[in-house]
Amino acid sequence: MLLLVGAFLISLIPALGLFFWLRRLKEDEKYKNLCNKAFVKGLIAILPITLVSATFSIIESLLHLGAAGIVIKSLFHKFIVLALAEELVKGWSLFHFAKKNEMKETTWLDIIVFMTIIGTAFGLAEDLLYAFGTNAMQMLVRGITSGHSCYGFLMGYYIGKRYYTADKKWFIPALLVPWFFHGLYDFALTPELLEMNDLVAFVPVLIAIFELVVLIYIFFFTHKAKTNEKYTKTIPFENIL
Repeated sequence: MLLLVGAFLISLIPALGLFFWLRRLKEDEKYKNLCNKAFVKGLIAILPITLVSATFSIIESLLHLGAAGIVIKSLFHKFIVLALAEELVKGWSLFHFAKKNEMKETTWLDIIVFMTIIGTAFGLAEDLLYAFGTNAMQMLVRGITSGHSCYGFLMGYYIGKRYYTADKKWFIPALLVPWFFHGLYDFALTPELLEMNDLVAFVPVLIAIFELVVLIYIFFFTHKAKTNEKYTKTIPFENIL
């Protein structure tokens, strides 16, 4: 039990470290306050995600996918019921957050930061729920890679690019890129698939490495971006969904 608690506390370090790093990018108190609000938004996102996931789960049961085989059933469950529900709601959370806080003007970097924080906070809430349903090693891996922070960063980057370029096509990778990696990671961890072929286990390992690389990159990117006019130039954010 002590080992599990210790692993859980250690697993919090990367996500919390990232949050405080992003919060300190600007000395402006309004910015810091928005970072705090984005963090809370990410924590409570677990509630609408549960509802959306439950809705997709009902659709799954109505489709009777069990008859189509374990691969098809698992594909739908991991990519739609879990990954799509989470990425859709996290994206919606950014738009709702921006509207609620009347962010009529913002920067590309701000969008990246707030979306990353929302993803990070949701990941922490999810880790808390899974804390006593997994082992210490899995908990440490989840914490070190901080997958939801990475997915939030990727989504925020493309959403920010959409507003910076005024080209709506960037909404497509904003959803598809994090959804693909998220869904593939969950799908490859399906126990039945691992029993069918041990090589499937390499997929989540590779994605975990990718997430770790992205997590490290976030620190370097945001440090450089805060002095880059492209990312700090004020852009209109009035016509958000």
